[in-house]
Amino acid sequence: MLLRGFADNDSLFVQELTKSTLILGDNMKEFFNLETNKDIIADYIKMAYRFESNNEFEKERNGHIVNILTFMTNDPQEWDKNTQFNISDTSSQLKAALTKNQSEAERNDRLNVMLVILFSFYSEYQLYKSIGSTEHYFNLKHFSRVT
Repeated sequence: MLLRGFADNDSLFVQELTKSTLILGDNMKEFFNLETNKDIIADYIKMAYRFESNNEFEKERNGHIVNILTFMTNDPQEWDKNTQFNISDTSSQLKAALTKNQSEAERNDRLNVMLVILFSFYSEYQLYKSIGSTEHYFNLKHFSRVT
């Protein structure tokens, strides 16, 4: 917990951090651990496995989407705990992206948007994880720079 560990040295900074975030204690919002959201994500993962990939970019992008969503479903309490900023700021966009019906023509653009949203959540999540858990994150960052 990088920010909390740093903030513990300065009580004034801790007070300001507490006022400006929803990371601490009873103010934590739940998103990934809600049954309705678990179901929505699980349904999207099933659908994503059926997406056709026309090239290597689409194949890799779709793989990152499925992997991140799977990580979210495997440990929803940790995702709730470690992505409070995105839950407050971006969860409605994520939920809309997961539930919106899409035509074949707009699917590619929507998958690109989905990856951007998931990258934001994943980046925040990685701020609170140990160095050993970042290999997938580095691969995803590399993928986003190359394309």
